[in-house]
Amino acid sequence: MRWNGSSWSALGGPGLFTGAVFQSLAFAPDGSPHVAFKSLLASGQASVIKWDGSSWTALGGFGISDGIAEYQSLAIASD
Repeated sequence: MRWNGSSWSALGGPGLFTGAVFQSLAFAPDGSPHVAFKSLLASGQASVIKWDGSSWTALGGFGISDGIAEYQSLAIASD
């Protein structure tokens, strides 16, 4: 969600995280949010998406782990 100064709106539209559990949020040095999660739509594998200013982009595609992933913890290096 994004606060526009008077109300909340869904960043990228409603329902983006349907089928996503165990989310972890981190911000890159440029301020862009990144979210790691277990994707129930990708057989329980981990996925990572980032907000590029106008839409969410999957980094490496959806379902990037070798198997089922739970309880992700996302961290981004300063470089």
